[in-house]
Amino acid sequence: QIRFIEAMLAKGVDGLAISVIDPDNMTPFLNKVAAEIPIVMFDSDAPESDRKAYIGMSNYAAGRIAGEAIKHELPDGGDLVIIVGRLDAQNAIERRQGIIDELQGKPYKAQYPGEMTPQGTNIKCDRWVILDTRTDGGDESRCKANAEDMLVKYPDLDLMIGLWSYNTPAIISAAKDADKLGKLKIIAFDEEEVVLQAIKDGYVYATIVQNPYEYGRTSCEVITKLIKGEDAGIPEDKLVDVPARLITADKVDDFKADLNVKLAVGEFFEIELKD
Repeated sequence: QIRFIEAMLAKGVDGLAISVIDPDNMTPFLNKVAAEIPIVMFDSDAPESDRKAYIGMSNYAAGRIAGEAIKHELPDGGDLVIIVGRLDAQNAIERRQGIIDELQGKPYKAQYPGEMTPQGTNIKCDRWVILDTRTDGGDESRCKANAEDMLVKYPDLDLMIGLWSYNTPAIISAAKDADKLGKLKIIAFDEEEVVLQAIKDGYVYATIVQNPYEYGRTSCEVITKLIKGEDAGIPEDKLVDVPARLITADKVDDFKADLNVKLAVGEFFEIELKD
């Protein structure tokens, strides 16, 4: 990602909107860039950097929504596993922590409180136990292998949740191969077509979705105003909230219809900077 940003800087870009993969390691570099041009972030934040704003849902709040969904599916408690690509990405950190805090009954906060429960096994959360958090480095085949391993290691596993978009399709595939589709409870993030269909078919309870269309539109609007030196309407806390939504079976058709309209029509911004 640093090489990509350096390539953009070499082309003379006047501003940058990015989703950060590794915020801790990238923050010093991002601060050097931010000293030269305005930076905004979307989807995955680097909150300790000198970025002008973060645009997107609170991933921590989305994790709390996921925790509520888990409680809906396992009202009497149960054992679950979390699957995600990496745990050094801010969105993964916050989503996972939101789940843990919700299951542990901690007071609600809209934003990440800044303390991450270390990765480990058998995290007790009241009536629920997080048996493991498995990472796959962004490799879908490895993700499926992780899901398969969890289903063998924990034959009485009640629920599996994928925190990144490709995780749940891999979980569905692993569950199908193990003849546990419809028996294992599954919760997802994002709007993969296979996930939406699985929700309609009753194999996945729900998915927590972002609004990437609004991320792109707002990022373009904010960065353009910053480049022009105009008031971008950034709140004092520098967080431009685009709330997450829980999509269950009764909401899939309306959600897909809205999504298809946005994909078909689009909204393209032609940025013309005036001297």
